[in-house]
Amino acid sequence: MKTNNGKPSVKRKKNKNDQMGDMLSGSWEFIFRNAQVPLYVEDISLVRAAIKEVLDTGVKDLSNWLDAHPEFIIATIQNTNILDANDRAVEVAGARNKEELIRSLDRLVVPETLESFKEILMSIADGQDVYEGESQYRSLDGRIFHTLNRALLPNDESKNPDLMILASHDITTLKSAQRHLQESEDRYRAVVETASDVILTHDLNGKILFVNKAGSKLLGRTNDQLENLYLKDLVAERFVSDMQERIQEREKGFSGTFIFETPLLHSDGHEIPMEISTTMIAGEVHESPQVIAILRDISERKAMESRLVNHHKMESLGALAGGIAHDFNNLLATIMGNAELLKSDPRMGNEFNDFLESILDASGQAADLCQQMLAYSGKGQFSVNNGDLSMVVHEVSRLLQARVSGRARLNFQLAENLPAVLVDTAPIRQVIMELVTNASESLGDDGGEVMVRTGRAEFTKEALLSRHCSPMLEPGYYIFCEVADSGSGMDSASLDRVFDPFYSTRTPGRGLGLSAALGIVKGHGGGFLIDTIEGVGSTVSFLLPEAPVKTRKKAKGKRKKSPDTLHLDLPGKLVLVVDEDPAVRRVCEGFLRRLGCSVLSVGNGPDAVRIFSQRFDEIDLAILDLSMTDMDGVATFRRLRVIQPNLPVIFSSGYGEEELHERARGLDEYGFISKPFKLANVRQALGMALGKTADH
Repeated sequence: MKTNNGKPSVKRKKNKNDQMGDMLSGSWEFIFRNAQVPLYVEDISLVRAAIKEVLDTGVKDLSNWLDAHPEFIIATIQNTNILDANDRAVEVAGARNKEELIRSLDRLVVPETLESFKEILMSIADGQDVYEGESQYRSLDGRIFHTLNRALLPNDESKNPDLMILASHDITTLKSAQRHLQESEDRYRAVVETASDVILTHDLNGKILFVNKAGSKLLGRTNDQLENLYLKDLVAERFVSDMQERIQEREKGFSGTFIFETPLLHSDGHEIPMEISTTMIAGEVHESPQVIAILRDISERKAMESRLVNHHKMESLGALAGGIAHDFNNLLATIMGNAELLKSDPRMGNEFNDFLESILDASGQAADLCQQMLAYSGKGQFSVNNGDLSMVVHEVSRLLQARVSGRARLNFQLAENLPAVLVDTAPIRQVIMELVTNASESLGDDGGEVMVRTGRAEFTKEALLSRHCSPMLEPGYYIFCEVADSGSGMDSASLDRVFDPFYSTRTPGRGLGLSAALGIVKGHGGGFLIDTIEGVGSTVSFLLPEAPVKTRKKAKGKRKKSPDTLHLDLPGKLVLVVDEDPAVRRVCEGFLRRLGCSVLSVGNGPDAVRIFSQRFDEIDLAILDLSMTDMDGVATFRRLRVIQPNLPVIFSSGYGEEELHERARGLDEYGFISKPFKLANVRQALGMALGKTADH
């Protein structure tokens, strides 16, 4: 090449500064110096040469090779020559000036920096024109900062093949915000995923978008399965329309909170009662709003509510049954007493004896029914002693064999050497016979097996709850009698009513049945358990607490007794009778006069106290009705005993004796006669109260 004067010209090779000058000439110089983004101009000729040298050795997978040789990456950083940096780069790096930054590049490097340098090396090796990525550095003043990097990479065909321009945006604030956001999301996700309640989101059409682990576990479905369903797919059929109405309200713009109860379906089809709270949450930009729902399994609460309702029902029915039994016993006392007085009256002859016997027999059966009602109400009479439950079952085993149908097989598994229980044997036998009869009848014409087992076992709270314990007992060890059958089982409706008086799935109106059995067992401090599967069979058990190691039979009230060898003639004794029912008073008067006694009769406590205060030195004994309106029997007893501390007193009641002992706590030396009573009962009670046995 020649110049204008004809002499050959010598083309001078540009150095790095010349190349940089070309790059930063004119307006680009102004942009470079004043940009608010850190900018660098770097000489990477040595870096390119080092990469070429590695590849020339036959390395096929540069990425893995670099992972295995981090010292190579560090060396390339040291071989990178920063030719220039703008003021913003100096500021972000924490340097005092450009010169300090240029000579201190290796001081900016932290371990996390190596990964981004590796990516740059890979981009150079691949001949890419642009590199984009994030990196992390430590400023010269010790601050960690994050950058978003974009580099223009040179190649052999570039105008400036050894120079790289790097724009390094400071994104420290953004990364900090992202980190805090991620931490917040992680915390909330941990809360959601570890929550015991079900948490799900759905769109305004009811399509499920997310379900936590509790939801998957409770509903028996995987997340993938649930997220392909609509909320209505999880709701029992009869509640679908209600659920759809709430979803439609959301579609119309309702953003408030719904709180409601509805059962959801497990994958196996059984229903789970749930309390559901739903709230609208705003969606992201250009996204539709969603609904977040928190669902709580209220199975246990519903079961507890059902038990509580049943308990209150049983208490109400028990109070009603006890009240009816009491009033009926008063009526029966009048009927039976008058019938007995007529029968024993010599003026009547024998003409009407059969009719009177019929009246007495029917009244006796009615009295037995009243005793069952009192047992159901928990006010029955029980005289308990130490007993072996297996022995009680064994003693009644022949009667049980007679109770089962011809096609039923009755088997026994009776545990030996059971701890003693405090039992009144006769009513407990009645309970066992009722259970075996029910089990036999459940077998129907096809026959089957009835198994009677006894034993001792520990019952946890969960076991008592799951087996419908009635009444609820404290967890612990109990002696049990279990009657299992292979019959038809019970549905939930029958199970809810199993202890209702006169309820039966087979023969309506047979009697109190299990309701009386419940009262008997409850009166012994025990309870019933029921396991039943419809179409498979039922197991009904009653539990009794173990007797204390040192058990003593407690007197239910101290009564004066005299040796049987002493006798006392009752004629001439003056007895004060106190009862609100005039008919009962007349019967009692009739019995007492038959026994030769004189009678003072009044209808309430205040009159009794008034008369006794006037004639206390004449009256030998008082018979007090326990339940009176103005002043009950116990209050009257206390007033009379103030006047005469040694007065013999007999309480009379249509309730059982247990009711008396409960109400007469702290009282000494009293007798009891249960309505309806017979002449013999009155004679025996008088003899006991007066301290001697009277024969008449």
